[in-house]
Amino acid sequence: MDDWLENGSLKKTDVVSSNAEIAESKDAAILEPAMQSTSSSVQLQPHLPTLPSSNFEQVVSMKRRKYDTSYLSFGFTSTGNEEAPDAVCLVCNKILANSSLAPTKLLRHLEKNHPTDKDKDISFFKRKFESRNKSRSFMEKNSKQIIKR
Repeated sequence: MDDWLENGSLKKTDVVSSNAEIAESKDAAILEPAMQSTSSSVQLQPHLPTLPSSNFEQVVSMKRRKYDTSYLSFGFTSTGNEEAPDAVCLVCNKILANSSLAPTKLLRHLEKNHPTDKDKDISFFKRKFESRNKSRSFMEKNSKQIIKR
């Protein structure tokens, strides 16, 4: 640092050594209270905050969104588990994760991927939904008949 004050510039090695000095002083400040012990054996234990994995899993599992029928106006229906459904776009059949079941995210998908359909009425998406269900039931019937043969 003194070189900078005298010359107006620092060498790369000066910066590295000053960074190392700062790191050493921080380590000493952290370890100093732990080293002040009345017993003869000194045990250094890091005091880092930890989050138990079981609590983390519970937090993640609690953040599940539910499907709302109003999402049909954005062109989405649900699929999969009823407790944590995924969103299915009725236009492109793309499946979005449960975390995408927010109206703003569904609207963003519709505006970015299907800009011509973003101003459509909900009746348009209801017809898409009904045709999707009809084709799905038709495929299920045909597959059952093929399996029976």
